[in-house]
Amino acid sequence: MTRARMVMLGLEMTGEPPYRVVYLHGLIRTADGEKMSKSKPDKLVDPLDMIDIYGTDALRFYLVTAGAAGGDIKIDVKIVDGKKRVERIEGARNFANKLWNAARFVLGKVEAYQPQPGDAATGYSLADAWIRARGNQVVADARRLMDDYQYGEAGRLIYDYAWGDVCDWYLELSKLQTSRQTIETLIWSADLMLRLLHPFMPYVTEELWQHLKDTVAHTSAQDTLRLPDFSWKALMLAPYPAADPVYAGADVQARAAALRDMPAVQDVIRAIRNARAEYKVPPDRRIAALLSAGSMTAVLNDQRKAIAALARVDEAHLMVAESLPAPADKCVTLVLGEVTAHLPMSGLVDLDLERQRLQTELDELEKQIAKSEGLLNGDFARRAPAALIEKERARLAEALSKRDQISEHLAQL
Repeated sequence: MTRARMVMLGLEMTGEPPYRVVYLHGLIRTADGEKMSKSKPDKLVDPLDMIDIYGTDALRFYLVTAGAAGGDIKIDVKIVDGKKRVERIEGARNFANKLWNAARFVLGKVEAYQPQPGDAATGYSLADAWIRARGNQVVADARRLMDDYQYGEAGRLIYDYAWGDVCDWYLELSKLQTSRQTIETLIWSADLMLRLLHPFMPYVTEELWQHLKDTVAHTSAQDTLRLPDFSWKALMLAPYPAADPVYAGADVQARAAALRDMPAVQDVIRAIRNARAEYKVPPDRRIAALLSAGSMTAVLNDQRKAIAALARVDEAHLMVAESLPAPADKCVTLVLGEVTAHLPMSGLVDLDLERQRLQTELDELEKQIAKSEGLLNGDFARRAPAALIEKERARLAEALSKRDQISEHLAQL
């Protein structure tokens, strides 16, 4: 009724409807789906309390991105040290902290940069070209989603780009190079990330953008860098990002190559990292790796430093060729599409100690499996509540799965 009165009054007084679009959003509900009410103070969440704990931007980002369009948002409140806590809002707060740390890194790189002879002739590295291509993809997708009022989807898309592509990958890769193009791309990426996030997190992004603008304005290399437009007094006055005109005019094949080649490098690094974690390789130990790379040989050879740094591989023992046979010694083989990685087991673990550890773990699992099977085949299965029986079955299934995995590892050793 309120909207109807607003429309009628607008038509009567101005001859125009007061608005043409109505955005309907969901309700904030308790974890069990009930509406919040003052009669249930233990389940009531005061947004001012959440702002005091997590900050305005964290709460705002959570509320925009937490649910599907038009769907209700359930908040699971936990009492910790006498205060209400919401784990997912903590995630948004951690994201804000991530932005601060990323901005601090970029500002440090910009302040320390000194132009080098020949910088102007250097082209974009694979990482530079990739993050610019990804940025332009995200801009196009985000604008499409925003125009379609899918704000939650747009926020999640930008979150994945900012945390995953920029912070987790590009910032780490940028540590391996100090060219002018990399400094320009760091500034470009930070500016784009903050502009994309500004409608969702206006306070944090405004503060960081002002720091970025001030740092760029005072760097001694400012005149040698191709920079985004920092002429606006505030980020809130700047236009929302559009596809970068300079980069959008770059060679289409080069952009396509960057989007094809960088994921292949990431797959190799990610797979080696996972293998290291699985075999509990100490972080400070460098391992050997043999990559049978086919048509990706040139790309992976060009990215040797990145693979060595991010996957903790000994570059002196990193072999990349079109086709490499598996080594004679036992190894872990990772099939990654066209690329096959062989990791010699002797470099991953102390084989004798690993066999002993796995055998001990296997013996414990066998005892647990025997106990569970005895319970499920005895009086317990006939007398215990259904929930306990189901829990025991799940415990047995998990133990059987672990036994198969450990047996397979032992066979490889």
